[in-house]
Amino acid sequence: MSVISTIVDISVLLGTLILSYLEVFYRLIVPASRKLVAGRTVLITGAGHGLGRLMALNFARERAILVLWDINQANNEKTARDVRNLGGQAFSYTVDCSSAKAVSETAERVLEEVGNIYMLINNAGVLVGEDILALSEQSILQTMNINVLTHFWTIRSFLPGMLEANDGHIVSIASMAGKQGSHRLTDYCASKFAAVGLHESLTDEIEKVYQRPGVQTTVVCPMFINTGLIHSISTRIGGPDMLKAEEVVEQIMDGVLKNQREILVPTVSSWVSLVLKAVLPKRGWEAILRSQQIVIPSQTREDK
Repeated sequence: MSVISTIVDISVLLGTLILSYLEVFYRLIVPASRKLVAGRTVLITGAGHGLGRLMALNFARERAILVLWDINQANNEKTARDVRNLGGQAFSYTVDCSSAKAVSETAERVLEEVGNIYMLINNAGVLVGEDILALSEQSILQTMNINVLTHFWTIRSFLPGMLEANDGHIVSIASMAGKQGSHRLTDYCASKFAAVGLHESLTDEIEKVYQRPGVQTTVVCPMFINTGLIHSISTRIGGPDMLKAEEVVEQIMDGVLKNQREILVPTVSSWVSLVLKAVLPKRGWEAILRSQQIVIPSQTREDK
């Protein structure tokens, strides 16, 4: 490579970096517009409760067609009824997302009965909340199956239609536990780190291998949410508070409909945390964690 071409490449890189920062500052002043999803099909896993249910209701208000997946038939049907009461259209499917076979078979039914999916939201998740020696083999496998392997099976089922149309959106509901490990969340953090890695790799693959710029990807990384997935934490001032699910979903909706690649909730404190973790010496970062005194007690038994 000649000196001139090297200088040109470096100049282009620096120019791109400057433009990216200018774009960020511009969007702080002039927010991006939200895309329309009216009449478009949105599939949500884990739609029977928590974030999944709230997202379904919000997408119904956007006049999207909802495909609802959950292992709990009664809860899923209730979400479907509530969507219809809002004037929306909903198709509910009872499916065990821990089973690759069940996911594949249900996906085939959806494609036959509803058609191609425009937006896939991988939301289904579980959390045990025990130290690594207290976890059972079954619970570890279930956590990995539902929290990350399901993403593979649903993506492999619905991505081909998106690629063919050069139009679609894959949303991965991960967690800040996919950015920072924590005690009593070894299996959960491992699964969420994997979900974040899958999102980043898939994004790169869609761009470089499939070359389909019309297919968007988004990863969502919230802190602790009051959905019942984790029901008790304690912390000093400066530690994370439990987030209200409604506020988290509001931020998810805004980010997804603006095609954001990554949504951190809450935005500012999450970014500050990631920056500090990246730039501080390990000892300094660990001192900050100790000062917050975040304690996650056993979520299934009385902590001794």
